[in-house]
Amino acid sequence: AETKSRLGFPGKFRVNYAKNSTHRVTEIAKVLHQQQLDKGITLSVQSLDDAALQNIKRRNIKIASLSTFIQEYQRYNIPTYTEVMIGLPGETYLSFTQGIDVLVEAGAHDSIYIYRTSILPNTEMNDPAYKALHEIRAIRTPSTLEHGRPGKDGIPEYEQMVISTKTMPTDDWVRTVLFAWAVQAFHALNLTQVIAICARAMTGISYSGFYERLIEFGQANPASVVGTEHAAISSQVREVLAGGTWDTVVPEFSDLNWPPEEATYLRISMDLPRFYDEIRRFLRTLPGMDIEPDALESLVDYQQAMVVKWDRDGSQTMVLPYSWHSFYKSLLRGEPVPVRHGRFEVAIKDTLRFAGDRKRYANEIVFWGRRGGRSIYQDVEETVLSLH
Repeated sequence: AETKSRLGFPGKFRVNYAKNSTHRVTEIAKVLHQQQLDKGITLSVQSLDDAALQNIKRRNIKIASLSTFIQEYQRYNIPTYTEVMIGLPGETYLSFTQGIDVLVEAGAHDSIYIYRTSILPNTEMNDPAYKALHEIRAIRTPSTLEHGRPGKDGIPEYEQMVISTKTMPTDDWVRTVLFAWAVQAFHALNLTQVIAICARAMTGISYSGFYERLIEFGQANPASVVGTEHAAISSQVREVLAGGTWDTVVPEFSDLNWPPEEATYLRISMDLPRFYDEIRRFLRTLPGMDIEPDALESLVDYQQAMVVKWDRDGSQTMVLPYSWHSFYKSLLRGEPVPVRHGRFEVAIKDTLRFAGDRKRYANEIVFWGRRGGRSIYQDVEETVLSLH
């Protein structure tokens, strides 16, 4: 940090932090963050299911401690990221979705990374007796070089990807993969995170319920943006199970290979008005969404305005009838304040100015900026004009 303050380098310094975060780790992170050296704090858990953790001989940091650290990092604007795995022996679809609920309730909203379990040579999971005990089935599939260029290497690599266990048959594995896609694309990348967080606080709708219903909305409306994306990801999963790859290029932005959730985010960024019109329709039919129609409409307006734009200057000043910005930020900090009714001016300043530069947008917001919630504007102020 001292070297960067004098010379301007290194640009970033990547650290593998202790698995169970401590206050000493927090102090180190603050030093690196002050010089913009950090690339995010790892708060990985792999699973929240006791049976799965026992089967992989893993112990996690206590959720209360995890939540405390996440909220502390939030106060200093230090990005964090959480890692979870699909297909661990003992995990079920239900335990996985419940685990995501626990994580998000603890404050792990931004940068949830969900990986598919692979079996490595010389590991206990590759032992025939272990595989037989847990009825593990894996397929040989091409490895994905995310953010690389498909086909440029010329030497393909393969992995043994788990697609079925005693507690998670293949159909449930597929369902879990699609749920993980939705949580990452819509929540972690913040297309609907603001809405889901506020709805959770005001109505009690669970995060897993919110995204399961959003998936169902897409299935019931195949011509919608969500429906089109769901169909594309479902098709890709079927292709992978038949020996295909996870490779996904979004040519409008670059020739890089994107994970499914990031590819979805990039494609939706080209059609945000239609997407949010559909989200309004989805919310009106969501069971338990007991929020006044005008309040819900303004909440979607705020969410849409906060998403970073690549095709235009996103700076704007809007007057909302509810204090959505301060309410949302208070929930992130774990210090909730009531949402207020009145007139609230929200001033959003776009300091990024992509001006149609899709490649820079894809790199800075999705590739480099996914950790720490960079997909929404950071320079935002709320002013109270009047209270009702």
